[in-house]
Amino acid sequence: MLPALFSCSDNNNKRDTFKPNERIISYREELVLSVNSLEKIPQRDYAKLNSNELFSDIDTVEYLKDKIYISCLRLATGCGKYQGDIKFIDDTLKIDMHLISDEVCAEQDAWRVRFVIDNKEGKKYIIKKYL
Repeated sequence: MLPALFSCSDNNNKRDTFKPNERIISYREELVLSVNSLEKIPQRDYAKLNSNELFSDIDTVEYLKDKIYISCLRLATGCGKYQGDIKFIDDTLKIDMHLISDEVCAEQDAWRVRFVIDNKEGKKYIIKKYL
């Protein structure tokens, strides 16, 4: 029983020490469609939410001087608390909602997530959602 207690403690510790990428200037999230509303949207729209691609009709990417503004819709559980994170892989920028709480549930909601990212070098990236 004692090892199980320590493993839970370690898991909580990892969540408490999560540090998002230092190039994130700001991150916000907003619930857009609850699980009940999400069930009523057309399958093609649901597929867009569940894709790692961004779509010009529901997502926005703007390069503003030395910053990148990204606003996109994506699916995530409604129970957890999230912190935005990003990863740079070659010419690709992956945006993520990193779970920072222990709450987990089966329901999925649609969220509008917004990032402002430092881009002093003015580089244009292929932007993907990290699923």
